[in-house]
Amino acid sequence: MSQRGLSVKGQIVLHYLRRAAAQGIVCYGPDERGKPTHVLLSDWTELGGAKERGAALAQLIRQYLSTVGQASAEHFAVWSGLNL
Repeated sequence: MSQRGLSVKGQIVLHYLRRAAAQGIVCYGPDERGKPTHVLLSDWTELGGAKERGAALAQLIRQYLSTVGQASAEHFAVWSGLNL
């Protein structure tokens, strides 16, 4: 980033990541050695037209479990903000 004239000092990189996430450019990827990673949203999800609710929910659950491993339905509901 510094090669493009962007500062990388302090916590500014976290702010860049937050902004990119808010704009739908990046999202959390799988942890590496216990540390969070970020990936391009377009590489991590299948972007396209609207999906049927059940298919969209199934995809969300699969992706969630691929990053956290095992989890209860209650844990997923808390994380996603969805009702059981």
